[in-house]
Amino acid sequence: MKHSISNEGFLYRLRPIELSDAQSIIDIRLEDKERNKFIHSISPDIKMQEKWLTDYFEREEDYYFMVENKFTNRAEGLISIYNISDRRGEWGRYVIKKDSFAAVESALMCFEIAFEVLNLDEIFGGIIAENTPVINLHKSYGAVMTNTVQNTYEIGNQFYDMIEMTITKNNYFEKTKPKLEKISKSIYDRFIAEQS
Repeated sequence: MKHSISNEGFLYRLRPIELSDAQSIIDIRLEDKERNKFIHSISPDIKMQEKWLTDYFEREEDYYFMVENKFTNRAEGLISIYNISDRRGEWGRYVIKKDSFAAVESALMCFEIAFEVLNLDEIFGGIIAENTPVINLHKSYGAVMTNTVQNTYEIGNQFYDMIEMTITKNNYFEKTKPKLEKISKSIYDRFIAEQS
């Protein structure tokens, strides 16, 4: 949906996706074939991406963000909050460029928007069961497995089990936010030191 929510962290920012981002979205989504086995494929056709974005702008309760480096303005990833109902939302469309350090801080900023701006009580993400590195990452900062749905996630004519990982508002403030802030600040400090 068209929205004006943005967020700035130490090194990165989230800003609303725009129609002019169509090519950047394609580039980010299609960059890594190995990683892409865990996400839905998209067409490299920019007109199809622009059509998808035009339809997205009309959907309610769907917040799509570009992840940008604040110092270089380089687009380094994508992240969304959507399927919001009864103060619960889903986060996904989460793809970060291979050479980026934005993964931790972009997740933190997404959770800040979910809990501190949209005032959600919990947020969940669906992860293919075979994608254990991502499941372990989410566990490390306080996400809890709340559901497993068998044969529900289809990619390339193959069905996968989906693990639902959930963060509650209380857990976010007590565990997730402090941990992700500490890691994000460390990444920022390293970036600044390398620029000197």
